[in-house]
Amino acid sequence: MLNKLKNLKLNIRQHVLLLIFSCCLFTFLVIIAVAFYTFLNIQEAVRDESSILENKLSDSLGNFSETSIKERLEENAELRALYIDRELTIIGEDVDFLADVMSNIMKSPEQYNPHKVTELQELEDIYAGKPYLMYSPALLEQGISAEIEHEISIFSNIDDTLVGLIRRYQGYQTSIYAGSRNGYFICVDVIPSIGDPRSVYLMEEKSKTFPTFDPRERPWYKLAEKSTRPVYTDPYKSTDGTMEISCSMPYYDNNGFAGVVGIACSSAEIYRQVADGVIGETGFNIVMNSEGKIIFSTDMEYILSELGRNDLRQFYDSDIAEAARRMVAGEKDVLLILLDNKEYYLAFAPMKEVGWSFGMLLEKDEVMAQARKISKETSYEMESFEEIIKKDFVDAAIKAVLFMLLLIAVFFSVSRAATKRITQPISELSDGVREIASGNLDKKLNIKTGDEIEHLATCFNAMTDELKIYMANLAKETAEHERISTELNVAANIQQSMLPHDFPNREDFKLFAIMNAAKEVGGDFYDFYMLDENHLVITIADVSGKGVPAALFMAISKVILHNFALSMKTPDDLASVMTLANQQLCHDNDEMLFVTVFMGMLDLKTGEFIYVNGGHNAPLICNENHCDFLDVGKSCMLGIDEDVPFTQKKITLSKGDMIFLYTDGVTEAIFQSMHPDGRGDKLELFGEERLRNFLFISIHAPDGARQPALNLETLLENLQKEIKNHAGDVEQSDDITMLALVYRGK
Repeated sequence: MLNKLKNLKLNIRQHVLLLIFSCCLFTFLVIIAVAFYTFLNIQEAVRDESSILENKLSDSLGNFSETSIKERLEENAELRALYIDRELTIIGEDVDFLADVMSNIMKSPEQYNPHKVTELQELEDIYAGKPYLMYSPALLEQGISAEIEHEISIFSNIDDTLVGLIRRYQGYQTSIYAGSRNGYFICVDVIPSIGDPRSVYLMEEKSKTFPTFDPRERPWYKLAEKSTRPVYTDPYKSTDGTMEISCSMPYYDNNGFAGVVGIACSSAEIYRQVADGVIGETGFNIVMNSEGKIIFSTDMEYILSELGRNDLRQFYDSDIAEAARRMVAGEKDVLLILLDNKEYYLAFAPMKEVGWSFGMLLEKDEVMAQARKISKETSYEMESFEEIIKKDFVDAAIKAVLFMLLLIAVFFSVSRAATKRITQPISELSDGVREIASGNLDKKLNIKTGDEIEHLATCFNAMTDELKIYMANLAKETAEHERISTELNVAANIQQSMLPHDFPNREDFKLFAIMNAAKEVGGDFYDFYMLDENHLVITIADVSGKGVPAALFMAISKVILHNFALSMKTPDDLASVMTLANQQLCHDNDEMLFVTVFMGMLDLKTGEFIYVNGGHNAPLICNENHCDFLDVGKSCMLGIDEDVPFTQKKITLSKGDMIFLYTDGVTEAIFQSMHPDGRGDKLELFGEERLRNFLFISIHAPDGARQPALNLETLLENLQKEIKNHAGDVEQSDDITMLALVYRGK
């Protein structure tokens, strides 16, 4: 019997069935043993570590909370300081701008007309958004001389600038002003509207009475008088009783210091920005000036608010004094200080523009309270966790035994289906491969096993798909090539249609031009048109690059130049046309394309030829004796720098003179040959000298006499053939464009 069992041969399905059963049974037993051993270890470890964790957790949470809140305080203090400092910097920039405008007015009074601003005593009410003029009591007492009155009329030209600036301060109580050293004062007020917070010009009554004062005695005037840049005051009481701060700086006339301009904002707005960043229930924020005094505090009942009038650097508490010294010095840090027998974290950061320091305080007990609470809750949870583990393990052990019994009952039926699932795809793969091998490329192997057999079936399917796709792509690529070729031909026809082809042959001039693109479409273009019956404009240009991008930029350039030329106010303002076109082309030029342009205008009566060059090749002027290049000087291409200047020049043409314009595709046509010593290819350009000689020979008869009837079309065709002969078999690498104009005169 034993020998029979040894000689028994199992098929693949039986082998797999036996292997699965053995592995599953062994794995289940191992899992049960490991789980029981692990539970014993976990139970012991939880019991030992729970007491240790309870002790360490409180310290760790405390340290973590302390570190986290210090980082948060430091980050928030720095961000809040930067934000408020930036808001005040914007005011300073506006004050600097206002001082420049005021200085320009007072230094150049002859450039301004006398202007009048409504005087304060003429008003029944003062309205927001409307400037008013006020005289100091001292000036009224001494009387206003004619000289001062004239100075005030020039000074009053600042009112439009004051009114313009208030648009930036809508919704905030603000005053924008300018005070002279002679005692007069112009001001515009902004009062937040209750009905419409977006409004700037608020016809809301401010006050029936407004006391006059001497601006020279105000804190903002005295502070700015000693400075050359915007300076910021501490909060002070304004003339209407509200608290405000001012940013001011001096302005000048031809004799030096002339007065002070500034912007005053409500202290309540700065206080609101200071209060926005308060953290926690016990936290509050402060702002310290350069003298160590607290000028803003969100906790008005706290000790720091009471010390706001004193220099905290001299405070009896060394911790507070040291913190104040570091804040005044412009440092940033987080310190632990003692206030009113309570420990506080103090984070501070500098406000560099105004010379202040921003501080955030938070009571330490508030930070540590949460850590202590979490520590107690964790201890309770650890005790509950140990009990849960015991209960869960017992439940899991009972379920595992029941599951094992159920597994043994259903294993044979499940394993039978599993083995069939494994072996069946092999048979399907074998049958499918035979059918594919017979030539049926539409056959698909639908095998989903998730293993190497499925991968092998996928490879067979992919092989048949690639064969079919390859044949389909041949037809698709052929059709796509035909479509692209057709579209490029249409684009080339559109581009050619944009160029003028109706060449005039008048009594006073004749003209002809050609353009051959290196690709289907190109970047060269020429243009000509009459501004009026006596002025002819000609243009030739070469866009950087080739193909469709250059063609699009060429179309834009041609339209811009043409439109600006037609809009010239005077017939000889070609430099402005080139400048405006350059500025237009520089805008939104993300592809950094540029174009070289030569543009000229011929007066058909006088022969005067005005021209402007934008980095283009110098044209040729041919007369009875010679052909010379036109002096175009140095210039920049269009589309690179919108601030580059362009200069126009002019010459006078005689009857019979010819102007020849061309692009660099003419002179840079390449002839390629073997170098004489055999060291590779030798390259030779067509060149400017060969072009000049060809034109001279073509225009003149063999005996040196001028040909009476010059055919420009024939001339350009012959030159094109000459360029082609020079290049030989070398493919054309650049667009070739030429324009010839003969002046006959009236």
